[in-house]
Amino acid sequence: MVDNEQEGGIPVKESAMPVWVRNALEASRVPAEFRQRCHEAAMLAFDIARLRAERERLRFAVVPLAEWVRGLAEMASVSLAPVLAWFGIADLETPTPVSAGRLARLAGEIGFSLREVRNLLRLSFAAASGYVSAPLLAARRGETSLGELDACEAALDEIEARYPDHLRAELGAILREVREV
Repeated sequence: MVDNEQEGGIPVKESAMPVWVRNALEASRVPAEFRQRCHEAAMLAFDIARLRAERERLRFAVVPLAEWVRGLAEMASVSLAPVLAWFGIADLETPTPVSAGRLARLAGEIGFSLREVRNLLRLSFAAASGYVSAPLLAARRGETSLGELDACEAALDEIEARYPDHLRAELGAILREVREV
């Protein structure tokens, strides 16, 4: 009888092993490409968990979503390229009706509430449209006794009231894509 070492380091006498067990062991071997994809998926999940952990340490701040995500990635030492690719995000800066759902899913996965996501997308849209800069909105936030998220919403309401019709329509389309996170 010949001793063979099977996966898991358990020595098994080949002749003592039933044929069906040998067949099952052979069938359970997975290709290297599959193992690689599994490893990449696990690393992605770990990176998202690290981003979420960093987000949980911070209060809401009035900055565009792209700045939030980049800052969290830097603090968590996470490479953003694989994360953005997984969510199908090519442009983190400028929300569009096409990208809004993807951006919202990313933001939700890293711990933002639906209300926060909607306001971060509104802020990002305003900044990308040239209507407000993050420092200006942050300064506006300090003028009120409301909470930061309330102040952000109030400032964005004022800004959006000045939007031309085509920007209001585009923002409406973006926000319709953000139903849940």
